[in-house]
Amino acid sequence: MIPRYELGEANLHARLCLSQLRFKGCLLKNELRRDGLWDDLIQEIYATAWEAWQKRMNEQETHRFAGRRIYAFLKACGYRTYRGAYIKPEKPFAVVFQDIENIDEFLKPLESPPMPYFEGSNLAEPILQLLRQAEGMKGMKRSELYHHLKISAQELEWHLAPLLKSQQIVEVKRENCNGRPRGSLLLIAGVPIPEEKMVKTEMMERIRRAYFVEGKSIKGIAREFHHDRRKVHQAIRSSPAQK
Repeated sequence: MIPRYELGEANLHARLCLSQLRFKGCLLKNELRRDGLWDDLIQEIYATAWEAWQKRMNEQETHRFAGRRIYAFLKACGYRTYRGAYIKPEKPFAVVFQDIENIDEFLKPLESPPMPYFEGSNLAEPILQLLRQAEGMKGMKRSELYHHLKISAQELEWHLAPLLKSQQIVEVKRENCNGRPRGSLLLIAGVPIPEEKMVKTEMMERIRRAYFVEGKSIKGIAREFHHDRRKVHQAIRSSPAQK
């Protein structure tokens, strides 16, 4: 419960400043109450409202002024922003290194990158076996592979690197109907590469053919090709006949 104080003509500025608390999380508010800082923050907000009224600030200026004051208050109390939320580090980063006797040895770079943690020494054969079974499905995506193998994406990349380098596996880049890249396909070397269903240029040609040759309406084309009307208009305007 937020205490209310009568500020006379500055009550409007007080409401504007207090509205900034709506954007603060419940965990932060509970932590401030537990540390005994909640009442101090409310007093700071009312002092900010009184100062904003004296400076004859409008609503937008009062909002920004209150936001800066709340941020300065929380920062002075040891809070920091991380991913849009306020957190209070238990121990500063600089204090961690004070407990280390030989800091130079601790910061010495590794001679080789660390090996990933995974079960099993080699997953090359299971990967090749899955891709052989997927020949009828025309390859597999990375997400399908690490879901089948029950490993992380980082571990899969570590196992795929030598297979791609030795060309036992071929990676095929794809793009969707809007021309944007989709996830690449992994295939066994020597398997025929699957054809694209419909890239951007082909999609544009099919829309123009449906409009100019087949005489279909824009609404019908959008419903048939699962595009919005803006995309259909764009394909029609890009026709050589319109230039």
